[in-house]
Amino acid sequence: MRASHVGAARPALVAANTQPVAGAGHADLMIGFKLNSAQITPDGMAKARVFAQAMQMPELSGKRFLIEGHTDSRGNLNTNMDLSRRRAQAVADFLSQQGVEASRIDVKGFGSSQPLPGHVAADTRNRRVEARLAS
Repeated sequence: MRASHVGAARPALVAANTQPVAGAGHADLMIGFKLNSAQITPDGMAKARVFAQAMQMPELSGKRFLIEGHTDSRGNLNTNMDLSRRRAQAVADFLSQQGVEASRIDVKGFGSSQPLPGHVAADTRNRRVEARLAS
């Protein structure tokens, strides 16, 4: 998860597996998936558990999050849009299984339309799932 600065929520989002993302209020969850799949890897599940625990802390327990899926530009545009949405949904489903209320989570897939700042769209580092503080 990439750390973000979201006011009072900052301590809960800063975890051992965080990386900064440009812009306030969102974090790259650093969750891995099997290749061309929305199946979360075991390491990805461990990282998602950390975020689920943070979401249940008092600082974040009343907050809503948008889980955003992103891909690089390799492959078919429609396939990448679908994959990014399915990965975001897989993370949202996993968070719910960990006790986070589903009503606090929205999902959206962006495909390759929002590469990381300073990175070309084909860069594999654009493959990510981010959590954005919605309210």
